[in-house]
Amino acid sequence: MWFGALNVAYQPSARVLHFGHFFMSVRAAMDGKGVALVPSVLVSDDIQAGRLIVAVTERVSSDGDYYLLYKKERAKDRAIAVFREWLMSEVTELQSI
Repeated sequence: MWFGALNVAYQPSARVLHFGHFFMSVRAAMDGKGVALVPSVLVSDDIQAGRLIVAVTERVSSDGDYYLLYKKERAKDRAIAVFREWLMSEVTELQSI
């Protein structure tokens, strides 16, 4: 998806590492195993601290879906409600950018 959005032809080689979770890709990049294509929100602290650097500044929108999950029994918890409201306001703000 990332390569296509930037109109870059991509042919993976046999030496490409693939991981099933973003955190594994980030760890591999931190261990010097290559680069990771992950949502910026997952690595902002590592970038700020200098543990990782941004190699390419172009941003690509994700086709993926994200979910806020919690136990059904806790749906009325005040902390969850406050967090859910904050998250939705952040998403709304990002959509207007």
